[in-house]
Amino acid sequence: MTSVACMTSGPRPRESWVDVAKGGAIVLVVLYHAAYFLGDVGLAWSWSEASGALTTFRMPLFFLTAGLFAARALSLDLRGLLTRRVLRLLWLYVLWSFAWTLALRTLPHLSHEPTWGELGLILVWPHASTSTWFLYALALYFVLAWSIRRLPAWSQLTLAALVSIAFDADLLATGNMTLDKMATYFVFFLAAALLGPRLREAAGGVRPRHLVVAAAGYLGASVAVSAAGAMWVPGVRLAVSCLAVVFGVTLAVVLSGQPAMRWLELLGRRTLPIYVLHFYPVLVVSALLEPVAGRIGWAAPVLPPLLTAVAILLSLGVERVTRRVPGLYTLPSVRLRRPAVAGRAALDPTG
Repeated sequence: MTSVACMTSGPRPRESWVDVAKGGAIVLVVLYHAAYFLGDVGLAWSWSEASGALTTFRMPLFFLTAGLFAARALSLDLRGLLTRRVLRLLWLYVLWSFAWTLALRTLPHLSHEPTWGELGLILVWPHASTSTWFLYALALYFVLAWSIRRLPAWSQLTLAALVSIAFDADLLATGNMTLDKMATYFVFFLAAALLGPRLREAAGGVRPRHLVVAAAGYLGASVAVSAAGAMWVPGVRLAVSCLAVVFGVTLAVVLSGQPAMRWLELLGRRTLPIYVLHFYPVLVVSALLEPVAGRIGWAAPVLPPLLTAVAILLSLGVERVTRRVPGLYTLPSVRLRRPAVAGRAALDPTG
C-alpha cells in the first residue's frame, strides 16, 4: 500500500518500534481470523473469547500506526491525495474483496457468503464479511481527515471522539456493521495523524518501568470494566482503547530493542501481503479440518496459534513469488512506480 512515513523531503530513518507495533497488530488480526474460522468447525477452544477480548487493543493500535505518518499526505491538495493515496487503497480494496467473495463462494460454506450483488455495492455499503475493510477505512479516513484539516486540532479530535463514543455505544448506527466500525476507529487514525511527531518523540523516552505502569493500567481497567459489565457505557470502551494503545506503543518501544523480537519488526514491514493473503490459508485449512474436527478436538488449544503462524508464512511466501505482478499490491500503473524504497512502502497497509 502507500507509505506516508516521510515527514520531510529526504529519507527518514525507520523507527523500529513502529514496525514492531504493526507486526504485533497484524499477528493479532491473523489470530482473530484463525480463531473465527476454526470456531466455525468447533476447533477454536477458548481462542475466540480471548481474541474477542482484545477488540480494545487490536484495531485501535492498527489504525494508530496507520496514521502516524499521514501528515504529509494530508498536506497535499485533494487531487494529490486522491492520486497518491486514496485511489491505491480503493483499488486494493475492490480487487481483494473480489478475490474474497470468489473464495467464499467456491470453498465449503464456513460463514455467511457475500453475493455478487453485495460485492457491487462495497464502495457504498461494504458487506459485513468483507475481509479487506481496513483498506476501505483508510481511504475514507484520508479523505475525511483532509476535509476537516483546517479546523483546530482539538475540535477535530473532540468531534472524532464523540462520533466514536456514539457509534460504539449504539447511540448512532448506520445499519452496516463495517461502517459503524469505521466510525468508531477513526479517532485513532486522526489522533496519530495530528499528533504523530509528539507521539514519536514521547516514544523515544519510554523505559521498561513505563511498560509496567501501562500494562497495569490497561489490564486493570479491562478487568474492572469487564467485571462490572460496563464496556457498553458511553465512553468506557474508548477510554479502555486509549489505555490499550498506550500499552501497545510502550510494549513496542521496549520490544524493539530486543534482538529476539526482530521477526516482529520484519512482519511490520510486510503487513499488506499478510493482511490480504492470510484469509485464504485460514479458510482452506479450516475447511479441510471440518470433516475430522470431531476426532482432533484434543488439538484445539494449539490450532489457532499454529494456523496463525502457517498463514503468515504462506502469505509472505506467496507475496515473494507474486510481488512483481502488476496491480496485486499497488495500482497497476507504470507512472506510479518508484525506486526500491517506495516499492517496500507499497507493501505496508498501515502507512
